[in-house]
Amino acid sequence: MTPDPVVSAVIPTAGRRASLARAVRSAVQQATPTEVIVVLDAPEHRASVRKMLEMWPHRLLLTDHLGPSGARNAGVQSASAGYVAFLDDDDEWLPGKNELQLGALTSAGGDSFSVGLSEFVRASGVPDASRPKRHPRSDESMANYLVERRRLRYGRTYFQTCSLLARTRDLVNTPWDEALSVHEDWDLVVRLVARGLRPVIVDQPVVRVFQGSEGSISARSDPSASLQWAIKHRQRLSGRAKADFLWIQIVAPALRQRRWDVLRASLPLFPSSPPHLAAVARGLLELAR
Repeated sequence: MTPDPVVSAVIPTAGRRASLARAVRSAVQQATPTEVIVVLDAPEHRASVRKMLEMWPHRLLLTDHLGPSGARNAGVQSASAGYVAFLDDDDEWLPGKNELQLGALTSAGGDSFSVGLSEFVRASGVPDASRPKRHPRSDESMANYLVERRRLRYGRTYFQTCSLLARTRDLVNTPWDEALSVHEDWDLVVRLVARGLRPVIVDQPVVRVFQGSEGSISARSDPSASLQWAIKHRQRLSGRAKADFLWIQIVAPALRQRRWDVLRASLPLFPSSPPHLAAVARGLLELAR
């Protein structure tokens, strides 16, 4: 008899092939009973995705081009387990991920959600460092933690979608913002914390993230979409954190892309505080790309 699932894995996809099979396999092979929900947001690929995944137990949910956040929300709504964890179709969970995170939540108690470290692999196949390097302080704004840039090296402060595990009811009450096309994972974490949930961090890698995957949204800079996030969270950001975000995510890419409309729209957000030197350097690197 198959045990009831403890975790529902929600995997949105637009029809990637080999990488999707790898992602599903990593979820199916978790020690904790895991229901795998593949949300196919491109129904025209239904036949090929079904063929590719026929050897792995899963449930295929069809949506019609809702985007990643809409697909994730549909997966959460259909989840039968008490917890939901997310996985992108070009990444994979490491063995024991859900078991580790559920154990951490049980030990912590109270209203909380779990995130773990992410192990990165470069496009060349060479392993990169695990992130984040620093955990948020108890007195630190989550929005500031995610965007403030005090150090040059990327990944000192970081949360990754595929390392997130939370109670299903909390994700139903705090759905992904379907109006955002970038930074939607930051947005979700900030809003979960604003609702009183505490992040419980598993201090070891739980997911392997493959950088530079074909079709990856995170590989593309969209300053107008980043501006939308900054407007939404402007009251939650300190002056310096806001300056860091504006310079790295909006000003530098907008200058490189000659998006004068975005620069004009961002002017009312500029604080009196200057960005950190590391943020300025990262912005200059963006300009030089």
